[in-house]
Amino acid sequence: AVLPVLVGAVLTQPLAADVRTALVLGREDTRLQARSWLEDRFPPELRVAIEPAVPGRYYRSNPAGALPPWLSRCPAREGWASDGFSYRGPGGGRLCVRYKPGQFARPDGGVRASAYHLVLAPGVIGDYRRYGYCLVMTVNVVRERALGTRDPRVRGYYRALEREGRLLREFSPYEAGSDPVPFNFDLSYNYYPTAYRRPGPTVRLYRLDDCRQGYGPPLVRIPKVRELPPFAPRGDDAATDEEV
Repeated sequence: AVLPVLVGAVLTQPLAADVRTALVLGREDTRLQARSWLEDRFPPELRVAIEPAVPGRYYRSNPAGALPPWLSRCPAREGWASDGFSYRGPGGGRLCVRYKPGQFARPDGGVRASAYHLVLAPGVIGDYRRYGYCLVMTVNVVRERALGTRDPRVRGYYRALEREGRLLREFSPYEAGSDPVPFNFDLSYNYYPTAYRRPGPTVRLYRLDDCRQGYGPPLVRIPKVRELPPFAPRGDDAATDEEV
């Protein structure tokens, strides 16, 4: 009779943890909360600097596949092979464009989180402002990983962001009153700690001071990316400065 009791005691804790983790994963991710917040307040093609913690479809106007309510088709113009896309632009009037607009325009060129610290420096904030990327989204798992390199340029970048920007909104994955979970390659992603209420990292949205918000595909990609091996392009695949 003792053995079943011991087995039950051993299994209770991991089972309870699995149930709690399933409940956490069933709630909306903080990155989706941030996306919805921006979508509700800004027109499409918004220039926003988002740290590399989201998939490519995050930037699309239709990540789920179907066109969103604000986007419709418009008659093709001369030289177009098919109908265009119509939506309300930054000035309030309706636009008819040839290609489907994105929800956000990305400036980073797809740099990975593992190389993100290589492209950060205080001057990047000025580049964002110059090209109309007035909104900056930080993600704690990327930020803490970059700061963990102890690179003074990385520290300078985040200090400049907080000095020259205003925090608009924070989306936290934690239960009220719980201490944040320090960055960990396992615990920051499996949501095993009881501090978590929902999936996702801590997301912060900043608005840069003295910045005119831009829209549309970027003319340049900032910060400029140079990946380390094994991700760096080789031979004929290497990008020129103009391509980056």
